Amino acid sequence: MAWIIRDFKGDPLPIVLETLRRPGAVAVLLTDTTYGLVARASDDKAVKRIYSLKRRAADKPFPYLFGATYWVERYCNVADPRRRAHVKITWPGPLGAYVWQDDYSPGADTRWRPLANHFWPGPLTIVLPAGDALPKAGLAGGDSVACRVPGDDFLLRIFTVLDEPLVAPSANIAGEPSPTSVEQVIETFESGVNLIVDGGTVKNPLASTVLDLTGEQPKILREGRIPISKISAVIGPVEI
Repeated sequence: MAWIIRDFKGDPLPIVLETLRRPGAVAVLLTDTTYGLVARASDDKAVKRIYSLKRRAADKPFPYLFGATYWVERYCNVADPRRRAHVKITWPGPLGAYVWQDDYSPGADTRWRPLANHFWPGPLTIVLPAGDALPKAGLAGGDSVACRVPGDDFLLRIFTVLDEPLVAPSANIAGEPSPTSVEQVIETFESGVNLIVDGGTVKNPLASTVLDLTGEQPKILREGRIPISKISAVIGPVEI
């Protein structure tokens, strides 16, 4: 049975952190869009558990939450081709030379940057090529990640301590509507998760907008809270 935190007088952050640090642990937290089944992306056991709880197909990846915009460069393959690296070039003999060398990366892409500047933290999910450092359990065998920085102060406080991505799909059975109250979450998942934190009623049940930047043309995969017109105003035309 889950530990349910309701009308908590203190700060629930220590309890949430202690829970998420336990191997295989899953918590239900209110994000800036809906209640989510939350676990550390590096915890393979917990990620597999969420797949089971949601009855989600194994080939369907989970969205990842990042703690800051610069995490995109940490965990995604989006090296900026304008960045230059200080590289030592050597040749036979005791001497060598330092030169500036362009740091290109396969799939190098900077289109995410103005979008992140405009809409993060917030409900815009951007699909990008996954980098080597990204935990892979929630990617369903794919090579891309749907990521965003959430506009929720409590979640951002979690990231300042854990300093790693979270998986956070909506707390519902696959194919069913996302929950709008903690009562719905308790009814469905009380016996299956470790912790449920009552964050109140979901104020705006509209999901995040999902934009795919892995192709040549930006493509909307899901219309959501960020209007397409606002995205186009930042990066130009997008496919729908």
